[in-house]
Amino acid sequence: DFTVDFQPTHWTGNYTSATVEQLSMNVRNPNAFPLQLFVGVSDDTISANGTGATYITDYSITIPADNAWHSVRFSITASDFERSANNTEIIPIGAAQVLNDVYHLRIFHSTISGEFRGDEMEGRFYLDNISTQDADFDADRDVDGADFLVWQRGLGVGGSQPDGDADYSGVVN
Repeated sequence: DFTVDFQPTHWTGNYTSATVEQLSMNVRNPNAFPLQLFVGVSDDTISANGTGATYITDYSITIPADNAWHSVRFSITASDFERSANNTEIIPIGAAQVLNDVYHLRIFHSTISGEFRGDEMEGRFYLDNISTQDADFDADRDVDGADFLVWQRGLGVGGSQPDGDADYSGVVN
């Protein structure tokens, strides 16, 4: 599978109460084909073949086949997800409920609509700097002293990510 699975203990929990609304990362694609990346989440009913309460983003982000690092951000609110084709719930609990109790998170490439497991093919991709907040305020693909200055100058004044709002709360704090 063309999938990155994460240790459950690192990415589990209540994303809603923790105000997790985005997932940002750097991605590099060394393949000869572009990647179509999705994010998938499930609760603890997930099985080895990807069935259970499984939900995927209703959009993908394309990563070109250029072997360069690309900064991407996935919005991960309940309205960004749909039931996967592998979802076997008799009565769907919905993405909002799964985001209240995430057990499994995955980032995957898929060319098949609704697929939770990712394409089965030979290839790889690299991820770095995976975060639920974004402190790269000057958009130069790193968090450094220049970003600290943006945050410091926006403290108590600005209200957007370029002003220093890393958690997208509307307040620089």
